[in-house]
Amino acid sequence: MNSKGLSTSIAAIFLIVIIVAILIPLGVSLFNNSSLQSTTDYIDQNYAYYRNLDNQYLSQGIVDIEYCVYPQSGQNQRQLSFTENASIVSAPLNSLEITGIYCLDNGQWNEVQLQNGMSYPVEVSLSYVPYTLNLPPTTQSPGDLLIVLNNGLMVFLAPNSTNY
Repeated sequence: MNSKGLSTSIAAIFLIVIIVAILIPLGVSLFNNSSLQSTTDYIDQNYAYYRNLDNQYLSQGIVDIEYCVYPQSGQNQRQLSFTENASIVSAPLNSLEITGIYCLDNGQWNEVQLQNGMSYPVEVSLSYVPYTLNLPPTTQSPGDLLIVLNNGLMVFLAPNSTNY
């Protein structure tokens, strides 16, 4: 008779252990999922903030991008210069990352091959001193440029012009 009472209490203990063993991991899992979602939301908001900041810097002339073309030895030499505007006081933008430069030739956008063994992406350091990127010379009339940044921003430049 004692064994029946003991088996009921042992069964109750096993049932409690099983329930606790299921509820604790389930609770931890649910808590971590909400934490992961808030982290993902934070990353998305941070990306949007810096994308808007780059866009603001480019559109307001805080960062100057200049596309110069000049004749030399029968070819058209092409240069891109990146400068932080010294007359505008703002939070410093340390660099821009260029994922591609495209030139409009005969109605088509063609990727510009970089000189001196450089390849994309190109990290452009920004300061008040211009950072110059020499593009390959061309014998044709130089076309418009499309500069694509790592965050998806695109800057269109005609020969001998700036971004604003």
